[in-house]
Amino acid sequence: MKKRFLLRILVAMIITMTVCALWLAMFSCIPRELLKDNAEKSADYFCSHDAFPVIFDDYIYSIQDNYADTYTLAVAYGIDEKHPFLSAMKAMYTQGKYETIADAFKAQVYDERTLDKEYGRYWHGMVPYVRFMMIFTDICHMRLIAGFATIFLFILDMILLYKKKEKAVAVCLGIALMGIHPWMLFYSLEYVPTFFVTAFALLFILLNKKAVSYKDMMIFFTVVGVITCFADFLTTETLTFTIPMLVLLILAEKADEILSLKERIIYIFAGGISWVLGYIGMFAGKFALLYAVCGREVFEGAIEEALFRMGGDVYLGDSNLYPVATTWEKYKGAIWHNLAALFPIKTSVMTEFRATFPVIVTILLCFSLIYLFHAKINVNRMVAMIILAIIPYVRFLALSNHSYLHYFFAYRAQMITLLVLLIVTWENAFLPLFSRLKGVR
Repeated sequence: MKKRFLLRILVAMIITMTVCALWLAMFSCIPRELLKDNAEKSADYFCSHDAFPVIFDDYIYSIQDNYADTYTLAVAYGIDEKHPFLSAMKAMYTQGKYETIADAFKAQVYDERTLDKEYGRYWHGMVPYVRFMMIFTDICHMRLIAGFATIFLFILDMILLYKKKEKAVAVCLGIALMGIHPWMLFYSLEYVPTFFVTAFALLFILLNKKAVSYKDMMIFFTVVGVITCFADFLTTETLTFTIPMLVLLILAEKADEILSLKERIIYIFAGGISWVLGYIGMFAGKFALLYAVCGREVFEGAIEEALFRMGGDVYLGDSNLYPVATTWEKYKGAIWHNLAALFPIKTSVMTEFRATFPVIVTILLCFSLIYLFHAKINVNRMVAMIILAIIPYVRFLALSNHSYLHYFFAYRAQMITLLVLLIVTWENAFLPLFSRLKGVR
């Protein structure tokens, strides 16, 4: 029975991987000449804008990533429709040693410069969307459409939660979404995929009239893990597990299917293992194809880059002229940099104290309210939620180099933390308080 179930998970993973690869290859067949006009407009846009402009009054959370979006468009435009699958796997672009990627992309589009660099370690799952949309419009409208589609899905999720009589969860989801500054989804394509996958996964769960069984849950998260790896550019990947898992736990408890703490922990662990299996399996598939297509040298380069993102050196400033951070400074920075982005802190005054002080005050305030007004705390429910809430910080430490440097978008993985804090405070402080006030009346 266990072997048959494991086989089902493996089959689901292979089918999803195959569909994703075919999806990428299908849109790689679009003739490049249909993309040229809007590729030129996009290249002009990137050349006239900074790589990391701050959109709103120097606030950390409003850093736009034109840099990553330029790479995505360069890879998308560089695909050769005569060899769609092979070209998509190689993910070629061009860039001189002292040249910005924006200038290089412009030369690639206008001068048809030979592609001499590869970006094959990612699947670049946004390429199908970019190549299709580039037929009709440029990067600015691509971003707007992707952002609106994602927000629309989250609104649908909130409506469905409301209809399932989970009004508080629906409201908390909306507030948590606002807490990670969702308007920035309209400014960078890179920020969108994990939120779109999360919202779509929630939609699937909420439209399912029957409770999701234990085995179906594991298959579901295996598939979600594969899709996340395919679509994401290493931004906020844990969101696609944490938020759907939270909603599944809430619905399972409502149906009296999961009650004990042990059952909840096993449920989270099983779903997490399934998600990781799908995510890593998809990465392994890409690396295997990269080795087959590009050879050992490129493969080893991709492995080195992956290891660097996990624990490579970082500097205590904006360039390598600054001292190298110690291991402790790097791990500490991977946490507080991401905490800082949650608050209206400007880049010029970003310090560890300004990041951690409001966090400490917020947590103390919430738990003080719980202590003062709680009735009966559902400890099993709270502990399970807290486990999900700390997952982003495990990720920040595991990918310390990446989290230290790219906090201005990685911080949005903390949406689950905000959501848990809101739900726990509502259920154990405000709800009992309002009940008492009604009783007094």
